[in-house]
Amino acid sequence: LNLRMGGSADPLEVNGSLAMTGARFTETVSGIVLDDIFGTLNYTRNGLDAIDLPANYKGYPVSIDINSNWDAEEVFRASIQGDLPVHTVVPEELQRLEPLFARATGTSHWDVDVSVASVDGSEKRETWLEVSSGLEGVSIDLPAPLEKPPDASWPILVRYPIRAEDNIMTASISEHVQLKMELSKEDSRPVRAAVELGGEVQELPEAGLFNVHGSCESFDLDRWVDLAI
Repeated sequence: LNLRMGGSADPLEVNGSLAMTGARFTETVSGIVLDDIFGTLNYTRNGLDAIDLPANYKGYPVSIDINSNWDAEEVFRASIQGDLPVHTVVPEELQRLEPLFARATGTSHWDVDVSVASVDGSEKRETWLEVSSGLEGVSIDLPAPLEKPPDASWPILVRYPIRAEDNIMTASISEHVQLKMELSKEDSRPVRAAVELGGEVQELPEAGLFNVHGSCESFDLDRWVDLAI
């Protein structure tokens, strides 16, 4: 901590570091909890910084990066990398409200990011959860064209709104499919959803509807109808 005496116009300087041994980190908005953190967290007057810290996430070893800059548009980002079972990275609300997410099983390498950023035209900041993986080691027990064996690579990116004006979750699996789903801000229940096979969703249907568009080599309509009913 450096302070200037008298009438100096120089800004206050704060520089330091925190050595962590078995520490815990909790992101209160998303509910993500990391245990057994070891390493050094550096801090200044403008933010925090930590790279490649070993930690424990839901009982599995991971590494974490933490970066914050209070003056930037993205004021905070925490990144988790590790080999994790798929059920540990799917938000619990989605697992509870949409049984189809339970049809993905197995372990793969995942990158999980929680970010807090400013939004143009709004005084409020938004919090998003981003999850990505190649899905090697994960099988998906869904009808064609979304049936996936564990050895196939299907790069996936999921953006889940934790606190956002447009409460829309997006899940994109390589060139295979994109899902967009509006979630209720009260209880995270699905409001409406659309799936585009082989492309990107252009618009969502009316509330209460689930639309499927696009084209693919095969589509198991009978099994999809069984799941819907």
